[in-house]
Amino acid sequence: MSPQSGRRPESPAAAAAAAARAVGRSADLVTQASGAASEFVRQRRDPAAVVARRRRRARRAAVAYGAGGLATGILGAMRLAGEVSAPVVVMVVVLFLVAAWCAAGVVRSVGTVRRLDRQLSALPAPAPARPAVDGAVRPAMQQLDGYSDGLRQLVALIGVAPVPLTGSPARNARRAGAGDADPSVVELRRDILAAADATERHLRRRAADLSGVLRARSTAPAEARPGLEVTARSLADEIRAGVDGYGRLVTAAGETVAASRALSSSLAPGVVGPGTAAVDESADRLRALAAGMREITDGRSG
Repeated sequence: MSPQSGRRPESPAAAAAAAARAVGRSADLVTQASGAASEFVRQRRDPAAVVARRRRRARRAAVAYGAGGLATGILGAMRLAGEVSAPVVVMVVVLFLVAAWCAAGVVRSVGTVRRLDRQLSALPAPAPARPAVDGAVRPAMQQLDGYSDGLRQLVALIGVAPVPLTGSPARNARRAGAGDADPSVVELRRDILAAADATERHLRRRAADLSGVLRARSTAPAEARPGLEVTARSLADEIRAGVDGYGRLVTAAGETVAASRALSSSLAPGVVGPGTAAVDESADRLRALAAGMREITDGRSG
């Protein structure tokens, strides 16, 4: 009798269940691979990442122009130190023209680097990475994705008032960007995004932990599954509470934007009215929520 002759044949229902689980795991792997590809594209298209790449290219161009100008200048000086003839003079003139072109390229590239530095300092930091997670965790992370994108859009609108376009284009642009020059507005934006990004990174780490626990539970022995189930529920509850808290931050940011724009629309420039209290209250609530999220995140990380 062969060793396998004593094994009970698998029932059709069990075989169908195993096949369904295998198909589900394959579909989840395909979804995770697709999500990873989308995340790569999203990170490449992030405004801060785009500006940072342009700045690196401008710096490399400045170094290349500088090296080329230095090399041609030295070569021209060496030719002048030797015997001078008509061909030598022509070559030296050409070399110095190339050196001047390289010098202009250095000046242009340095100006581009400085301009991009200013743009990068005005942009928010890139959003935290969004690694692929298990299918059971994905709905909560997709909700967090939407909250994160919405918060970044709302924070960019804090302090930006609707401006009537009655002057020249240059003057209108300066007036439209006046809110960005307020240091308190810039500081508020950075504080909110720093707290939100720290919370988002924490939640995504917890989602990765939960994904690992769920994968381990599916292959663990029967006696180990109850403990893994408790751990999975605890992580899921923490993620759910964190996403809800992030949503409250998005709501407070929307209220701040709405209050500031309503106040700016109803008052003349420089006039302080009763609506100012609503703006201050919304901004204070936004700061308090951000501070609370930061404390909770730091406490759990520690």
